[in-house]
Amino acid sequence: MKKNYHKPILKHSYLLILLFYISCDSEAEKQYLVTNNSVGPISRETTIQNLESLFPEDSIAESAYEGELRYASTQHINIYSKNGEQLLDITPNQDSLHTIASIQILNEKYHTKKGISNKSTYGDLKKKYTITSIENAYNNVIISIKEIDAYFVIDKKHLHFTVQIDNNSKISEKDIPNDTPLKYFMISWNY
Repeated sequence: MKKNYHKPILKHSYLLILLFYISCDSEAEKQYLVTNNSVGPISRETTIQNLESLFPEDSIAESAYEGELRYASTQHINIYSKNGEQLLDITPNQDSLHTIASIQILNEKYHTKKGISNKSTYGDLKKKYTITSIENAYNNVIISIKEIDAYFVIDKKHLHFTVQIDNNSKISEKDIPNDTPLKYFMISWNY
């Protein structure tokens, strides 16, 4: 009787191919993962000078202060994909190390471990994270969560008219409909 040695080899080959695809998915996942200590390949220790090596295929543009109140420094760095999509808006610390103070996440590819991205809704956020505060800003509502030191921004145009026009009113969770889309979110390492 002739033994067929190809069956075990084929079985192992399929297993190796499957493991390779799982590994690739894991690497792609990490490329856009947002955690307490990282945004994709950027970590708390990353300096502005390291950005080009972390985004070799993407475009990095430096801008001067444009009068927007959200920027504490006079400089910010925008990262665009090779397709021209804006991915991140980075504000550097004004220190000798040139580390990163905050990162505004503008592209839906970036997501938290629990799957929250710019495509998510307030209801999604509320189900997966503990909300620590809700702040009323001029055109937006700023929602802070504890687990990853991030804050999520909702455009007030999605809320009831009385909330839209009153910048001094306290906004509670019940004032924000669950289907309200997230505008963007930010990670701040400036503390």
